[in-house]
Amino acid sequence: MQLGNGLWETTNFNSLQQPVNMFLGSTQGGYDIWKLVNAYGVAGKNNGNITQQTMNASGMAATITQDYTYDGVNRLLLAAEYTNGTATPSCPDTTSQWCTQFGYDAYGNRSVANATNYSLKFGLEARAVVGVGVAVNASQAGRAYDRSAESARSLLSAAAAYIKSKIPALPF
Repeated sequence: MQLGNGLWETTNFNSLQQPVNMFLGSTQGGYDIWKLVNAYGVAGKNNGNITQQTMNASGMAATITQDYTYDGVNRLLLAAEYTNGTATPSCPDTTSQWCTQFGYDAYGNRSVANATNYSLKFGLEARAVVGVGVAVNASQAGRAYDRSAESARSLLSAAAAYIKSKIPALPF
């Protein structure tokens, strides 16, 4: 499809109608501007999860490969980015641009088990985040908790009490 700026967008789909190749180019079918290739696992085991993405854009020094692995119930376990085409990601490692390994508690809440090669810049010096362990509690002693460990049930109870206090008493 030709876009309003004169460039051409092309998307190719596999037999399951999943986008496999996405191109942006100056000619129809070309990819001299941008290219993304999605892989969905080995033949016969395509359950819809993207297992690898390969990206390239004009002006990039190298092709970027992002690998993803999943557990037995299709939850993301690991995401990593490489410029050397590594096909067996592990985390922590020293060869990736970045890597995040996830874990799950008994309630299915995701946590970051390992993270390497991150640099965060907020106008100060860069700080690497290594071995981050952030857990989200699902329940404890019958109470639900959000990410900041505030009791969601207590908040709901407080909100209900406030609303109830605003309703006038009926005269009968």
